[in-house]
Amino acid sequence: SGGSNYGFEIRFYPNGLEGSFSLGFSFEKTKIRLSVSGPVKQTFSDGSYATADSKAYLETRPFSTNLSFRWDLKPSWRVSPYFIVGLGLASLNGEVGLNYAGSYRWGGALENVEKDEIKSFIQAEEEGDFNLPNIFILLQASLGVRGEIYEGIFARMEAGFWDGFSLRFGLAYRF
Repeated sequence: SGGSNYGFEIRFYPNGLEGSFSLGFSFEKTKIRLSVSGPVKQTFSDGSYATADSKAYLETRPFSTNLSFRWDLKPSWRVSPYFIVGLGLASLNGEVGLNYAGSYRWGGALENVEKDEIKSFIQAEEEGDFNLPNIFILLQASLGVRGEIYEGIFARMEAGFWDGFSLRFGLAYRF
């Protein structure tokens, strides 16, 4: 698996500079790709078999709107730990891909088989007997640390769950 995440967040501190609680609103664009590859062999009851080298992937690129609640444990310190709880809404779009090439042996004959196919989630849903939600809810629980680099400029690092394990780095400006 792999991917990327980019976003923009505005955070409001109701108690000002010394406050430990803040409310954040963000927009994020994420890319998530899950893939598998390797050799496949299938044997049939009549003794025939097929072998192929295959690759498959599922890729989604949701755009999400998020609301988060953050508590800085020691906001007056130059380096301060924090934790976040949040939720978001995202559209579910993406594609699935399949590629294989190999051979099918039956009796004494050998036949080459191959396929290269890419489908959007909507196309895969229409062809299959399943239904994907168009919108899904994201849940967040993270621990992090922020360090002041220069007056009002902070480096942030956090790890947690954001509908999957997340490790994030960023810069922030507080005015």
